[in-house]
Amino acid sequence: MAVRLACPACGAAFTPKPADAGRIVPCARCGSDLQMPAAVPAAAPKPVAKRPARKPDPDDEDVRPRAAAGASFLWLWVLLGSGTVGTFVGAAVFYFALREQPAQNGPIAEKPPLAAPPGDNPPKVEPPKVDPPKAETPKVEPPKVEPKPPAVPPKPKDPAVVPFVAGVPGAPGAVVAPNTIPGLKFYLACDAVADGKLTEGVSGKKVGTGTGLALTDGPRGNALRLTHDRKDANRHAVDLTDAREQLAIPANRPFTLAFWARRVRADAAGGFGAFLFDANTDFNARHARALYLQLLPNHPALAAASLTDMSNRADPGTVRSARPTNTVADPTAWTHFALVRDDAGKVRWLVNGADAPGARAVSFTGELRYDVVGLLRSADGRTVVDLDEFCLFDRALTADELGGLTGQKVAPPPKDPLAEVKLPPPGAVAAPADFKGLRFHLPCDKIDGESLVEAVSGKSVGKGRKLELVDGPRGKAVRVRAGGPGGA
Repeated sequence: MAVRLACPACGAAFTPKPADAGRIVPCARCGSDLQMPAAVPAAAPKPVAKRPARKPDPDDEDVRPRAAAGASFLWLWVLLGSGTVGTFVGAAVFYFALREQPAQNGPIAEKPPLAAPPGDNPPKVEPPKVDPPKAETPKVEPPKVEPKPPAVPPKPKDPAVVPFVAGVPGAPGAVVAPNTIPGLKFYLACDAVADGKLTEGVSGKKVGTGTGLALTDGPRGNALRLTHDRKDANRHAVDLTDAREQLAIPANRPFTLAFWARRVRADAAGGFGAFLFDANTDFNARHARALYLQLLPNHPALAAASLTDMSNRADPGTVRSARPTNTVADPTAWTHFALVRDDAGKVRWLVNGADAPGARAVSFTGELRYDVVGLLRSADGRTVVDLDEFCLFDRALTADELGGLTGQKVAPPPKDPLAEVKLPPPGAVAAPADFKGLRFHLPCDKIDGESLVEAVSGKSVGKGRKLELVDGPRGKAVRVRAGGPGGA
């Protein structure tokens, strides 16, 4: 129902409009200023219920104006007469008198108090209450627990393998892991391959680039099967150039390079076999270095190692090399190879922990640093070789440590037969300078670069290669080695 208000000056009733909320409007009857309430609800249409007519009450505020209007009409009609003109004039007066009064459809509602003028107490407008948004707690799903794969039982040990016991060379023993020995610098366990990459055990990184790699059984679990053809676009079955810094050894420093290998297939058309390990510097580099470990299809098979260091590629006189060889009883069986350089620069080439019969250590003090490094390069045709436990140590392993890697008792290094020469007692040999007529004398106790000092003239004479001082009958002597057609 709409709210009804009354003018405090003349008592005229009216219905405020929603658009006049909070404003001051004049009274329609007397013109007094009226303060409208702050909020005026809109009038909702409501059906009017029929009710029986009631007798007008003279005291009713709504009836009194209407009665007055009726009385005015009656007196006017009497004064003007009951003719047509009087009737028309009286009706007009009665009509305009009724327009001055608002229509009423029922009793006037109770008059609410008018709001105070805006200067005294302005109406308080309460802001609508807005409930803060409720923070939704994110749903946290419990982590999915993947079922653990069933445990793989350990591989049973070969009953034929017995614990390593020190004894005569060749006694069988258990093979130990290279990463249990101190000084390990580079290690390929060869027990897994992914996308042509191998896991290097010291750094934990993926190294190498290989094609057609496969796994097979090895001395200590899985091993790596390599296949290479001389006509392949790839120089090696596995290119380890990205690991060349780990495979570098400074000059005059000891090292041990060891691995297991087994030949599966060889095309011996050319007779050059395969290079199990192949490393060299760039062909255009002035300082040339190379390291080859080669398996030749001889009867019996021959394993050759070649270390070369040439400070000036254009000068053959700057070559320093060592080329030890050894024999392989059965190249189709797993065979252990080890290249060892000790603190004195002596190099040994061991097959199954043993030197070649009658071999002696050779000298090589050059640096091991190469631009290209690879495993398996076929020199004849299509070659298949299995490889396992490839490792490099920055020290010379002892005989017991080598025995642990090979499962064989390793003999001590051979002695240089010249070291056992019995020298005469001091003073038993006269000096050539004690005799008259001496015109030329090489005491062989001093080397000047590649020359020897001549005692009569005091000049440096001659030009040699691979000269070194050793013990002699009267102090020092010079050791010379035949280096080809040109002599030492």
